[in-house]
Amino acid sequence: PFPKTKCFSKPILQLAMDMDDSTGLRFPLFLTLAKSVLIGSPAQVLKLHRLHLESEIADLERKARECEALVCQQRQKLEKAVCDEAAQQATDKALAERPSTSRSR
Repeated sequence: PFPKTKCFSKPILQLAMDMDDSTGLRFPLFLTLAKSVLIGSPAQVLKLHRLHLESEIADLERKARECEALVCQQRQKLEKAVCDEAAQQATDKALAERPSTSRSR
């Protein structure tokens, strides 16, 4: 009776998941009802669950790549900061060891 397209079922399933989250129940009541109406057979429910998990994994992997890139950028900045600090310490030491050129009275 209902279209079997992803563009139709995905928003309904997302709404059902949101409703389950808002109830505080630890059982996906609304999601189960939506799946039974939209999908029908247990094999289709399992396929949808697998597809949902694959989508979540892909999102997490993308976020992990983004985070890894940020970590690399911060490590490069840290390396530069360490070099800059060492150079400044060497300059400060050289200035401190240089004889004073001020005249005595």
